Amino acid sequence: MTIFIGDNAPDFSLMDVNNSTHTLSQHSGRKVMLSFYRSAKCPLCNYAIDELTGRYKKLAWAANLDVIAVFQSTTENIDKFILKTRIDGSSKEERRSQFPFVVLSDSEQETYAKYGAEKSVRGFVKGSVNVLRGTTECKKYVRCHYQKCGYHLENFTTRLPSDFLIDEDGIIVDCFHAKAINEHIPLDRIDKFLLGESSRLVERSKSEGPMRNSTGIMAKIKSRRGFEEVKSEGNRSKSEGPMRNSIGMMAKIKSRRGFRKVTSEGNLKSRKSLSVSLFNLKKMERSN
Repeated sequence: MTIFIGDNAPDFSLMDVNNSTHTLSQHSGRKVMLSFYRSAKCPLCNYAIDELTGRYKKLAWAANLDVIAVFQSTTENIDKFILKTRIDGSSKEERRSQFPFVVLSDSEQETYAKYGAEKSVRGFVKGSVNVLRGTTECKKYVRCHYQKCGYHLENFTTRLPSDFLIDEDGIIVDCFHAKAINEHIPLDRIDKFLLGESSRLVERSKSEGPMRNSTGIMAKIKSRRGFEEVKSEGNRSKSEGPMRNSIGMMAKIKSRRGFRKVTSEGNLKSRKSLSVSLFNLKKMERSN
């Protein structure tokens, strides 16, 4: 399933670490940032969570935004690798109440499918290379995370992160589908969303959406037709190739024949002139 800007955000029902059911409709009338992460033990997901938490606590827009983080991990692993590593609490309830975000489990990955969160081996490789070529801070964080949580992977997945910004009416205002496992929505787009600048994109997409879609379809059809035409012309050139070659050969043969003809005509003329000159000599001798 593919989600576009201007669509209604699909509702869902997922469990938090306290085994309490949580739905998107509970946040009706509030601005929501819905983020799909890989797994609770993923160091890059934890790095993104810490980066967003630091920004969330410092800026004034924190009170105007509900952040929902969805992991394809079990509630036990979410509590172990997301909450316990950041909050010193004796119970899950305390850790959950002190964490600034709503953290949910979707181990069946049904909500991932609803929102079109993708998987990609290329994105996994690209993200790994980006980390190796990235900042020293990120590489240090990944190394420390593995040392603290262990090198054993919770589950190997090629899942790519996705982020959705949803307004008070449940309309998707902005969305971000990562092309690598280390990518998430830029924080400046969240700022624009909270300032209301992203709502213009929704109005524009609603008014121009059908026209854009039809134009895109026509463009695809034209491009395909053009490709077919080019392809047919290519096949035509291939089919006409032997004929062109034969015509070329015929032209060469004709030219050669023509050259031979010219040469033979020239020899004939020279022979005629030679016979005429001999005839004239004989005639002169007879007169003498």
